[in-house]
Amino acid sequence: MIEWLERRFVLITAIVAVAATANYYFHPRFQRYLPAPVHSDGRGYFSYLPATFIEKDLSFNFLFRQSQIFTSKGGRFPVWFNYPESAYFLSFVKNPERNTYVLMYGPGEAILVAPFFLVGHLLTRIFGETPNGWTLFYQLGLSAAAITCLVGGIYLLQKVLRRYFSVGVTLLTLVCIVFGTNLFNYGTVDGCFNHIYSFFAFACLIYLVPRWYEDFSWQRTVLLGLVSGLIPLIRLPNAIVLLFIPLYGICSWTDLKERLRLFVHHPGRVLVWALTAGLMYLPQVLYWRYATGRWLYWSYQGYGFLYYKEPKFFEVLLGVNKGLFFWFPILLLALAGLLLMRGDARKFQVPSILYLVLQTYLVSSWATWWYGWTFGHRAFVESQPIFALGLASLFTWAASASRRWLAAVAVVSFAATVLCCVQLWQYWLTILPPEGVTWPQYKERFLRFDKSLELHWHH
Repeated sequence: MIEWLERRFVLITAIVAVAATANYYFHPRFQRYLPAPVHSDGRGYFSYLPATFIEKDLSFNFLFRQSQIFTSKGGRFPVWFNYPESAYFLSFVKNPERNTYVLMYGPGEAILVAPFFLVGHLLTRIFGETPNGWTLFYQLGLSAAAITCLVGGIYLLQKVLRRYFSVGVTLLTLVCIVFGTNLFNYGTVDGCFNHIYSFFAFACLIYLVPRWYEDFSWQRTVLLGLVSGLIPLIRLPNAIVLLFIPLYGICSWTDLKERLRLFVHHPGRVLVWALTAGLMYLPQVLYWRYATGRWLYWSYQGYGFLYYKEPKFFEVLLGVNKGLFFWFPILLLALAGLLLMRGDARKFQVPSILYLVLQTYLVSSWATWWYGWTFGHRAFVESQPIFALGLASLFTWAASASRRWLAAVAVVSFAATVLCCVQLWQYWLTILPPEGVTWPQYKERFLRFDKSLELHWHH
């Protein structure tokens, strides 16, 4: 039974994801919240697509000439903002020298969504919807892209885990990571944010790196280069995860010396990897050049690492508002598991710990360290493949330690996963506030589903 479930976990997740997304966007109970797949910051990431394929205007001046985006036939997926007063335009920086509006986000997500957007454009033409890039089938294309990246990332993560862990441990780990964190939310209802696309790219990296060292071929070098360029193209700070490439398998000083010797003896491979990664990142550089006249540009005007001297570690990790471990305690077990890695899985230990330390510092230093309206803290969604390795290591350790340890870990994991699922449903129903949660609010709403507690907010 366990083997059957493990083999079909990806398919089961895909079915649940489609059902959950359809229920959220089409069930009458949610319609008063005016939901749509493309919302909040996702409108910014998505804007590259109508600008490129519909308006053919990457200056984005067309957005400011329109008073509003047309709704689809029948009023489905209404747009909740008017131009130009909407906070949506905080995603752009005016460049008067070139008469352009510079989009602060990278084009990586848009590139991954583009095939689904074009299918949506074709369906829009066939069914007579308004072909402006924002109506029904374009929005459904975004949802399909998010679910595809969720499922694709889980598939690759499953392959990685099965190399190092048993069938049972792999299945338990996948269940906990998918449903015990906010990963499922950002692959479905909030699939317009770039985190699920980064999750897919991270899973690709974790999958490719061990295979690259096993077969130092040109083909795998190019593939690794493409993924290495895609990761910062989706979200630039995530480039720190590329530490996995040189540090994978480093468990001692001898390993480090051997790694340096390997790179010195194969400069061609390193050069091809770097060139391929650079070519993959080229769309970002070309866009900056077009929009600003510069090859390099800081698009997050007004933002920055404001708290770099006093990072908000407690708030980011344990705070009731967005604390990572407060909302997803299963990740505390994963963190412990990273310290207990054994066997070949230990090759991931050094880069995993170093990445999480650096990622936590960057997030805690950011001006808006709480990352706006979110379910829990969304800055770590893409890190789930790394947490999965730690969680699987903990389950393996507990199974070998004693039955008591195994039972304790299993009970805590089950409770944490169920709690996350319940709170996700509360978040979708707006019972849990998306921002600024206080301890009295949390206690008042804990595990309650009273309609009187619904906040009636919308993105």
